[in-house]
Amino acid sequence: MRKTVIYSVLWMAALFSSCIKEGGLEAESKDTYVQLVISNAASRAGENTAPADPINRLRVYAFNAQGKKIGYLFRDGLNTSEGISLPMPLDKQQSGSKAYFYVLANDIDGWGLNEETLRKDLDGMSFTRWEDNTVPALAPMVNNSAGKGGYQTEVDLTPTSGSKWVTVNVNIQHIIGRVRLFFQKEGDSHVSINEAIVKHGPDQYRLFDGGELTFENSQTAEDKFITSPREITSVNGYQEVGRTYLAPNPYGSKASTGDTYDPAYLENAQNDGGLEYAYILTIKYTIGNVEKLKDVYLPPVSRNQSIDVKGIIRGQQIEFESIIVEPWGENNIDLE
Repeated sequence: MRKTVIYSVLWMAALFSSCIKEGGLEAESKDTYVQLVISNAASRAGENTAPADPINRLRVYAFNAQGKKIGYLFRDGLNTSEGISLPMPLDKQQSGSKAYFYVLANDIDGWGLNEETLRKDLDGMSFTRWEDNTVPALAPMVNNSAGKGGYQTEVDLTPTSGSKWVTVNVNIQHIIGRVRLFFQKEGDSHVSINEAIVKHGPDQYRLFDGGELTFENSQTAEDKFITSPREITSVNGYQEVGRTYLAPNPYGSKASTGDTYDPAYLENAQNDGGLEYAYILTIKYTIGNVEKLKDVYLPPVSRNQSIDVKGIIRGQQIEFESIIVEPWGENNIDLE
């Protein structure tokens, strides 16, 4: 759905020639100068075989140790898959203090984020799963990592000797996981995937931190991402027939083909082992003129993770060859 690329900081001369769409950094009125370097590591895994996912909208908040906002930056219409390096305006007299940076890419209008958003609002912000036509065109990303550049990482705003600038390096990741469905067929039978539904899952999840999940509506939750027949024509490689986004979910099966539910974690093995909470992919398909149905038990889902379900139509049945769980990428499957 590729190793993290480290983008070097632009030279100071280039800083002032950068295209800034909303206002700019007035160097003479600021006592602190921060150069923000954002690496889109969201779709990098293993060798760099595909571009990072696009960033169109960028929103950055800076807060001091007391939670007061000391800086805000907003850009829209960026449409870039490259690293972003730009000056971050801060309030005066921040040099030598500590700060926390919250970076969001491709946020959704319905979230209501703006310059007045508080740190406690970002920390506690949760939203419901996407269903049917509400899936966004560009998956939102944040600096959720607990490591360097994460939103919980304290940044010292003391410039190095002989410089007025502090460089802040940030990596952003998708806030959700993804499932993709691939098929190929053997023989010349007419095969179509008529419907694909992901059932179960948490009620909501946090923007910046997983937090405590609830599953009160898990039994009725559905995400139907294939709603009309899609013919399977591929015989020499896999054909992608559908994809959707998934909320992070600790419940799932460790069965390599998804044919059975085998709890992935022992702590979830009580009662039904979390089956009522784990994602189940239900596929309705037709071979010839015969309609069939198949359930696939998906593994646990983490942020910035892609779950690729690979199936082969043999005879009159679908056989699932494997379920591949990898960091979010695009070129992990041999396509026809």
